[in-house]
Amino acid sequence: MANQYPSVDMALKMLEEAKVLSDGFWIAHSKNVGEACRLIALKCPNMDVDKAYVCGLLHDIGRRFQGKIQVGKQHTINGYRFLMENGFDDVAKICLTHSFPNKDEVFCYGDDCSDIDNEFIENFVKSCEYDDYDRLVQLCDMLATDKGILLLEQRCINIALRYPADDREIKRWRHAFKLKEYFSEKVGTSVYNLFPNFFENVVNYKQPV
Repeated sequence: MANQYPSVDMALKMLEEAKVLSDGFWIAHSKNVGEACRLIALKCPNMDVDKAYVCGLLHDIGRRFQGKIQVGKQHTINGYRFLMENGFDDVAKICLTHSFPNKDEVFCYGDDCSDIDNEFIENFVKSCEYDDYDRLVQLCDMLATDKGILLLEQRCINIALRYPADDREIKRWRHAFKLKEYFSEKVGTSVYNLFPNFFENVVNYKQPV
C-alpha cells in the first residue's frame, strides 16, 4: 500500500502555501516540531523517520484556514479534513490527536467548534488507538516553540502564562512528562541530548509577560 503521508518536500511546500494564507508563529513552531520528531525518530527502532518528520511538520496545518486565530480545536479538524481530502490518512489522524495526550479529557482553550465537530473530535480521539507517531508529535508539540526546543517545564510555564492552568491542563502536562520519559527510554538517553543548540535555547528563552 502506498504511503498515506506526503513526501518531506511536499509537506514543506504545504507549509509555505499555508504561510501565504495564515502567517504566524505556528509556521516556525511546526518546523521545529517536525525537526524534533525527526531527531528522536532517528534513534527509535522501527520508526519511519520521514513519516515522523512529516507528521510533525503538518500537525497544525489546519491553521492555514484560521487567519490569526491560534486557540481552540478547530485547527485540528480543519487539518484532518484537509489531509483526508488529499489522501494522507496517517497524517490526518495526527492533526486530531496531537492536542490530546490525555484521551479522557478532549479539550482545548477557546470554544471555536460547532457541537457536531466537537462530538466528532471527541469520538475520534477516544476511539482511536494511539501509536508512537501520535505520541511523538504530542511530545514534540509540547517541547517546541517558534524559537526552538525548550525544557518541558519551560513550555508548561509558557502555556500557563497564556491560558488558565486548570486541572485538565495539569493532567495534560503529566501525560507529556510521561511521554518524555517513554521516548528517552526508547532512545537510551534524555531526548534533550538529541537537540542541537538546546542549552542555548533554554538559557536565552524569554517567557512572555
